[in-house]
Amino acid sequence: ETINHNGAGKIEPIMNKFEVLSLILLIGMINVGTGHFHLLKPLARNPSPGIKGPYPCGSYGFFEDGDPVTTISPGVYTVEWEETINHNGAPFRMAISVGSDDNFDELILLDHIPHNDQGGTPKHCAFDVVIPDINCPRCAFQMVNPMTDKISPNACCDYPEGDNRCNSVYHSCSNIEITGNLDPQEFKSTYQYTGPCGPYTQETGQWTEDAGVWQIDQPIQYAANTCEGYEDSCSGNTPTPSPSPTPDAPIEFQYCNANEEFCLQWDVKDSDFITFTIIAKTEGWAAFGFSEEGLMYPAESYICSSTETGEIILTHRNNEAYRSPEIISSIDADGNTTDGILTCVFTRELSGSTENEITITDDDIPFIWAMNTNEKPSGDGSLNIHNQNGQAEINFISGGSISTGGSGAQTAHGFFMMLAWGFLMPIGIMVARYCKDDNGTWFKLHRGIQLVSFFLCLVGFIIALAMVNVHFRIAHTVFGLIIILLTMVHIVLAILRPHVSDGPKKSMLRKVWEYIHKGTGAFLGFLSVITIFMGLAANGANWFFYVLYILWIISLVGFVAYRELKTEEPMKMDMVYNLMK
Repeated sequence: ETINHNGAGKIEPIMNKFEVLSLILLIGMINVGTGHFHLLKPLARNPSPGIKGPYPCGSYGFFEDGDPVTTISPGVYTVEWEETINHNGAPFRMAISVGSDDNFDELILLDHIPHNDQGGTPKHCAFDVVIPDINCPRCAFQMVNPMTDKISPNACCDYPEGDNRCNSVYHSCSNIEITGNLDPQEFKSTYQYTGPCGPYTQETGQWTEDAGVWQIDQPIQYAANTCEGYEDSCSGNTPTPSPSPTPDAPIEFQYCNANEEFCLQWDVKDSDFITFTIIAKTEGWAAFGFSEEGLMYPAESYICSSTETGEIILTHRNNEAYRSPEIISSIDADGNTTDGILTCVFTRELSGSTENEITITDDDIPFIWAMNTNEKPSGDGSLNIHNQNGQAEINFISGGSISTGGSGAQTAHGFFMMLAWGFLMPIGIMVARYCKDDNGTWFKLHRGIQLVSFFLCLVGFIIALAMVNVHFRIAHTVFGLIIILLTMVHIVLAILRPHVSDGPKKSMLRKVWEYIHKGTGAFLGFLSVITIFMGLAANGANWFFYVLYILWIISLVGFVAYRELKTEEPMKMDMVYNLMK
């Protein structure tokens, strides 16, 4: 049989039609709609078709216990794989590594195998390569599939290394034993790969279906590739150092929280694109997003997690309210989970490719992040509440003006508002309602508590104005503004209150004032409860604070119910003093 320089030759059907159709039907029945391709021959270490990273074989190690091993003789060998999701123009590369997964770049069998854009999925493909005459009881066979359908036509990307690294690449690796004669290291020292090499672009070839198996037409017609650095016929094997086992994007800038359990790295490749890398210490999910006010909603977010098989799942979502964010779209991303560290890498346009994505400009942008360190998203993508989160303001273009003070400012705002409206204001109201005496002590206490509360509320309001760029866009902030304005009116009315007449009856003006004063006080108390819950939700507060506040409200309501239903007699101030002793 004649083999041309790229190792391809004539392919004979390996199954009859009935066997092939039965196999495809069986695989189609068990396919759950995940993944993209996986090796059938040699049999992949892991059958998952959705293994992206890290390079070179995902998170599935070399010759691990229980993994299948395929014995191969030197010479022409038919490689078979199944493609479960079609990516038009996404080429393949096949290579062998000797003794580990560290040297695939030193023994490339064939690169830039044109993609088969024809037919539906799943589809069974086959391709002939030449296995070298080496004696290797522990070798690895690798097949990679750069997703060049994710880049613009005529655009280029590099893999596994380069200045413009392909950001979405699928891998499938097999453990193999080659029963040849030569020492592998000696063979590699003289091996010359002369097939096409260099950057990848959208590359499609002509394939023909025969007995249910797709085979590339011979001789291979390689797709036109105008990428700088691409060669139709490489001058020889030029080994390149193996990349790091994690799919790191070039680190230009980085933000990390205080304990470095969540980090976001980013790199602005040119004037059009930005690459983000999420690195989080979590077994669940991690997310970041952009919010005009630095709050959990309204915002857009990118949420990353991994499946039980190691596939990275990245979704672009819309945070509209205090609930699991709505999925807008799924995004191809590289990444892995190693030793409890979730890594997720993806690229997006600076200008935003959809109306839901903000434009990243050379300005400080309110940035939010969150993660659940234990629980993965459910089957429908819904999320359990995060147990860590934070905020910052970041200039993603220059890397400057990185401020981690947003979280502290929000904590201070929440502290002052909770102390004022959650604790002191209700106590001040109850002093006026249930602790009246004849010498006016209750009035001094009531007035003092409410003035201190207003001062604290004003401090919290000023902090809120200072920590966000866009104001009064969500219900929490609008309600907060209403409370501040009504409180000011309430204080002015208190200063202008009509005096109680010396006679047994109150004047009509005094009665009207008391109705307004008591009514606005009760309304402000009710509105503050709603606003505090909104604030807890918008800032992603831990469930502990919800429980604590609810228990406090229950105790207040219980006390009021007891006083209103059991007796109408005011609680004298001496009773209060006795209780406080």
